[in-house]
Amino acid sequence: MYGPDYFDLTFDDNRRILHLGYKERYHIATEIDLKTTMTAFDSMLHQLSAQGRIYLIVDMSNLIIEPELSEAYARFVQHITETHVMPGGIARYGYQITRVTVRLGYAEYLDDSPNIFGSREEAYDYIYSLIARQQGVMPPVAPVTAAPGEGR
Repeated sequence: MYGPDYFDLTFDDNRRILHLGYKERYHIATEIDLKTTMTAFDSMLHQLSAQGRIYLIVDMSNLIIEPELSEAYARFVQHITETHVMPGGIARYGYQITRVTVRLGYAEYLDDSPNIFGSREEAYDYIYSLIARQQGVMPPVAPVTAAPGEGR
């Protein structure tokens, strides 16, 4: 039931950024679901990282992981980070409740710095700035403007 057909993947070969989403609600309810999903994802990452490590942006909006699986999920994230992804090169974004739940689950495994963002734009900004720093180029600083009615 679970596997690569459920992933929504976009790979920017020039920047080596993989954007991962899920085509529909993706509920990981059991250890078997988790193992099947992560084995399929690990296989895809292995192919993409054959030419070198990648950056990974994950849209967690459609991902539901049962709380009792968060430790096993965090270990898998640690594995892919060590194996396929540039140091610090994972950015996640999605629903607020997901952010809180994931942050609590990952804190032990990711030194309390899981790179979780509120929006897709923030996640991409983080990865772009990381790429620029790793290339020794400082990214341009965009002016901060308030949305209408916010008055900063």
